[in-house]
Amino acid sequence: MPIDKDKWQSSFERQLDIAEKKQIAIVKRFYKREYNKGIESFIADGQTNFQLLFDNKDLLKIYRDLYTDIGMRFAKWYVNNFQKFIIKAVDTSAVDDIWRDAFGAFGSAMGAERVTLVSGTARKTLIDITQRLMRDPEFMTLGAVERGRILRNQFNTYSQWQAERVVRTEATAAANFAQTQAAQSIFPPEQLQKEWIASFDDRVRDSHSEAGSENPIPANDAFIVGGQPMMFPGDPMGGAAECINCRCSVAYIPIEGAQTVGDISTIGLGVAAGGLNNF
Repeated sequence: MPIDKDKWQSSFERQLDIAEKKQIAIVKRFYKREYNKGIESFIADGQTNFQLLFDNKDLLKIYRDLYTDIGMRFAKWYVNNFQKFIIKAVDTSAVDDIWRDAFGAFGSAMGAERVTLVSGTARKTLIDITQRLMRDPEFMTLGAVERGRILRNQFNTYSQWQAERVVRTEATAAANFAQTQAAQSIFPPEQLQKEWIASFDDRVRDSHSEAGSENPIPANDAFIVGGQPMMFPGDPMGGAAECINCRCSVAYIPIEGAQTVGDISTIGLGVAAGGLNNF
């Protein structure tokens, strides 16, 4: 069942842009709030020790929510793409809570690996800039209102940049992990193949282009990307070199005659005749 790779990837990247835009706004608000707390303490009493800011618990919630939100979007996107190849529409309401728990748990696990570095980087940025400004005689002669305005403008830029970095580092993994869960909620893994679809970005890694030129493989097998085994684009097993800024996607394709599984199959579903070349 071949798919139209260009149409698949175009649709995937459109959905990714929408999901990222929403999450970037959320994460930016968090950065701005924490930076503003630091600015206020710096202006009020010269405080440059910000250990209570960018709490890891808050960041863990951001990771969990990000993976849950993006995961649910892409799980449903995958299911909707296959509705026309299934005898009756799939009602995913029975597995929505299971999906949310799975995506949230994956986000928490990813966050546990990363929040210490993320929070440390943000605090270091705040410390470095405020301490440098304390050594700037011209800045220190300004009134509190003017100093606060300058700092807020500067940290607003940092908030945007750092929010984009966090979200874009995680979004591809969240989206492709969700497709994995959705596909295997509908079809048995042994009745699925998967294909790596390389991003259209002209900066796409050679290793990802090579993975995208390979034939589909069994769903439970790993892609070998840059010498690393990866179950899907963004899979942390590939390491930072293969994950950061990746916008590739995975397409799970049921083999001819595949049957739906679990409770969903009791609704009377089955794969209809025809391929995926019209996707």
